[in-house]
Amino acid sequence: MTGENASKDFPGAPDPLSERVPRSGVGLAGRVYVCRICGAELSVIKGGHGRLAPVCCNAAMTLVAKINSIYRCPVCGSEITVISGFSRSFSPVCCSTDMLIKVLGQAA
Repeated sequence: MTGENASKDFPGAPDPLSERVPRSGVGLAGRVYVCRICGAELSVIKGGHGRLAPVCCNAAMTLVAKINSIYRCPVCGSEITVISGFSRSFSPVCCSTDMLIKVLGQAA
């Protein structure tokens, strides 16, 4: 039920393996995928060079327009992502230093 079969299982759904997906790690960071069956959500923290095609409930997950914010500590390099409840006043601190915005999130 993945790849070419995903479109057959869910008529009208795009085949995730045929979509043009950015291959740059920077282009994928913060992207959100949702399971159309159970509603599970995942967020890409660091993209790689491969073609990401996450599967849940034996079905391809759907890439949504929402992008989660990612913050990076300039001291130790730790990274965090905001999954829900994002507020413009959110200001994470690590190593007694304000974390920097690596990817600015946007609502769907």
